Amino acid sequence: MIAFSASTAKSFTFDLWKSGERKDEIIEKAKKNGISLYEGGRSYTGKNFVLSNKLEYQTILFSEKADVYIYFTNKTDILYMIEITWDNIKKINKAGDLYAKMRIMLNEKYKEKNESHGQYQGYMRNGIEYKDCKYTLKTYQKESIELRFNECDNSIIANYKDEFLQKKNTEEETQINSIDKKDEAKF
Repeated sequence: MIAFSASTAKSFTFDLWKSGERKDEIIEKAKKNGISLYEGGRSYTGKNFVLSNKLEYQTILFSEKADVYIYFTNKTDILYMIEITWDNIKKINKAGDLYAKMRIMLNEKYKEKNESHGQYQGYMRNGIEYKDCKYTLKTYQKESIELRFNECDNSIIANYKDEFLQKKNTEEETQINSIDKKDEAKF
């Protein structure tokens, strides 16, 4: 079994979870803390179906329902990314207030590095397609943290990424895809 240190330069901690922890450690920690996790089923990669490598749960953060997605590396089941989403906050001023609160909190803790604005073409979220969706993206001195506000659906997304382990995940995906190609030749 391969183990990774949670102390890489771009490591993170969110709530109880630390990048570098194994999936079984996360599951055990959730049980001890009364958190009900849902494990996604299979997902389609464009070529074949693979087991989903994420856990998710719902919680209340800043008085709003939030979905927390915990992502693991494909082969070694090591936590490398957490995404927190607040979807379709009904009132634009409520979404704006939450976004402002998140910006202030993250800036105090991590110091804002950059702000950018953009627009998605054909943005799809929760089964709804938005032809044009403007967004604001904030990054922080700890570069592995991003905060995005999507104006079209009033969604807010916070990402915590361990860049070392994210790279490890990409390497594992490449290995898995090369194995799949070898198997395809058998048929």
